[in-house]
Amino acid sequence: MSPLFVHAAAVEGAAIEASLAAKGQRSEGLGVGKVAAATALVALLRARRAAGAEPQLVCVLGVAGAYPKGHLRAGLEPLEMLEACVVEADGYADEGVMTPGGFRDLGAMQLGAVGPWSADAGASAKLAEALHCRRVRGATVSTGAGVDGLSIAHALRTGAQVESMEGAALAWVCAELGVPMVQVRVISNRTGARTEHSWDLRGALERLGAVAGVVAEALAV
Repeated sequence: MSPLFVHAAAVEGAAIEASLAAKGQRSEGLGVGKVAAATALVALLRARRAAGAEPQLVCVLGVAGAYPKGHLRAGLEPLEMLEACVVEADGYADEGVMTPGGFRDLGAMQLGAVGPWSADAGASAKLAEALHCRRVRGATVSTGAGVDGLSIAHALRTGAQVESMEGAALAWVCAELGVPMVQVRVISNRTGARTEHSWDLRGALERLGAVAGVVAEALAV
C-alpha cells in the first residue's frame, strides 16, 4: 500500500518523524484547524494526482482530547490518557447556530453536511489490530472543550469519545476526492475543566512516535 501520512501541528510531525523515516516514510504537515488542514490536504492530493502519484490511502496521525466518563452518552467508556485509538467515524460538533431552543447544526438547517464521515473500514480494522486499540467515534471542533459545559455538549451532541480540530474536515476532503482515509490518535488530555492531571502532551507525543512506527509497518503490507 502507498499511504500519504499527514499531521496537523508541528510538534506532532516532530514526534513521528524518526519512526516514519525508519520505515522509509514521512508525514506532511497540514496546519491546525479545519480550514488550514483541509485546504492543505486538497492541495497535496491534487498535486499528487497531477503527478500520477495519488496515494492509495491518507493516514492521519495526531493527538486528541478524550471526553470523561460523566460527559459521554450512556453506554460509552472513556479513553485513558496516552491511549491510542482508531477514529472510525468523525463529524463536526459545532458547525451551526445556538438558538434559544438549543443548538442547530448545518445539516438540520439544510445548509451543509456535518458528518459523520467514515474512515476506511479495512485500514481501520488492520490498524486497530496492530495497535491492540479501540475504534471510536470522533468529534471535530473549532473551539476545544476546556470547560465542562462545552465538553458535555460536544459529547452528547455527537456521541463521540474523542475530539480534535481537524479530523472530520480531512475525512470530508478524502470523501470528496475519492481517497480512502484512516485516522489514528493518542489521548493527550481529558476535555472539560482543566487540572494538573488532565494534560500530558509530552507523554502523548512520545506515545504517538511509537504508534507511528507500528502504523507504518502495518500499512506497508
